[in-house]
Amino acid sequence: MSKRSGLSIVALTVLAGSVVFYGMKHVEDQKEDMLKDNHPDVNVAAEETSNNAQESEVSIDESNLDRLSLEQFLHYKAETNGEARVAFYGDVSMDQPGLSQWTEELKGSVGEQLSIEDATFPDYDTYELYIMETAASVSGTDADAILFFLPAYPDKERDMGLDESRGYFQSIIQIIQQLSPETLLILVEPYPMEGEAMAWNSRSLDYTNYLTVMQEVIEEEGLPVFAVHDSFNQEVEATSRSMSELLSENGTDLNEEGEEVFLQVFNEWTQQELDTSEWVH
Repeated sequence: MSKRSGLSIVALTVLAGSVVFYGMKHVEDQKEDMLKDNHPDVNVAAEETSNNAQESEVSIDESNLDRLSLEQFLHYKAETNGEARVAFYGDVSMDQPGLSQWTEELKGSVGEQLSIEDATFPDYDTYELYIMETAASVSGTDADAILFFLPAYPDKERDMGLDESRGYFQSIIQIIQQLSPETLLILVEPYPMEGEAMAWNSRSLDYTNYLTVMQEVIEEEGLPVFAVHDSFNQEVEATSRSMSELLSENGTDLNEEGEEVFLQVFNEWTQQELDTSEWVH
C-alpha cells in the first residue's frame, strides 16, 4: 500500500467518525428541542389537571340549585355574577383564629371574586345590636350571604329578661330581611362555654337559656342555622375530651386545640346543604 493510499484511508475514517458524531449530536439536539417545545404543553396540562381537581372539590349540580351548601352557594354567585360577598355579623371577632383560617380557606376555594365583609360587633347583646341600628349596617354591605353569630352570652351578661331578648332578636332578623330580601341569612350558634354553664345572672339564667330562646325564634322563622353549639359538644364527647381542655383560663375563649375543633365543626356546617331556592334564581 502506498503512503498516499494510507493517508486516504485515515482521512475517510476520520470523516466517517465525524459524520456519525455530528449525526448523533443532531439527533440529540432534536430530541432536546422537542422536549423544550413540548414542555409548555406539559405544564398547561398539569395546570389544567390541578384546576380541574380543585374545581371538582366544589361540584355544583345545575339541576338542583335549590339545595346548595354555603360554599357551593358562594361559588355559584361568583360564577354567575362575577363576584360573591359574605358578611360576618353579630357577636364574633374576625380575629378568632379558627374563623380567620376558615375565611382564608374559603378565599382559596372561591377565588379572588370573593369579598369578606366585617360587620361584627364582639360582645354586643341584642339590645345594643338593635338600638345601634347595626342591622342596617350589615344590610348595607350588599352581601350574598350574612352569617349572624348569636349573642347569647352578651344577653346573659346584660341581665335582660328572656322576653326582651326574644323581642330584640326577632326585630334584628326582621330588619335584615326587610332591607336585604335577596340575601341568604344564616344564624350561627356560639361554641359551648363550660365556665359559663350554670353561671347565672340575677335572673337565675345562664347563656344557654338565652340560646334556647334564640333557637326557638330561628325555628319559628324557618331560618337556616349552623348548630355549632351542639356539634361542638358532640365532637368533644366523641373524642373523649372535656370542654375545659379546649378553653383558655378565662373559660370563654378557645385555646389552640379548641380553635382546631371549631374550624372542623364550622367547616362541616358550611358544607351542609341548605334551602337556597329563594336566592339562586
